[in-house]
Amino acid sequence: MKSRDLIATAATALQANPLRSILTTLGIVIGCGSVIAMAAIGAGAEARITEMIDRMGSNLIMVLPGSGISRGDDCASGVYDCAGVCDGDLVEDCAGDCGGDAALDDCGDCNGGNAADLGCGCDEAGPSGCDNACGSTAVEDCAGVCGVV
Repeated sequence: MKSRDLIATAATALQANPLRSILTTLGIVIGCGSVIAMAAIGAGAEARITEMIDRMGSNLIMVLPGSGISRGDDCASGVYDCAGVCDGDLVEDCAGDCGGDAALDDCGDCNGGNAADLGCGCDEAGPSGCDNACGSTAVEDCAGVCGVV
């Protein structure tokens, strides 16, 4: 068929079925219009959300790492230990290790070599000298008397 024959056949079909032609044209117009409207609504919503986030400031949104485990209602008490076990007994030690054995020494240092307060205060030398006093430099003289030289 030639182009002239195709156009003649189309014109005949349009004249023979005018209601079908009008409804088809209407469907195409409504379909194209709805696609254009949905694209415009989506772009407008995106712009509004971006504007709201910009007004709030970027320092207000924080994403923190955490467990990917969902803890719905699987733990009746709602109490979890540091390993995430329901009603577990593991706790973090002073170094922040879950179930670790690091402990505070007498002077409050975490695993500080078990330093002890010898009565003179933390990080201070213990009693010294012949008088056994904190920070003393007293020594016994040749007669065995304790005193400062």
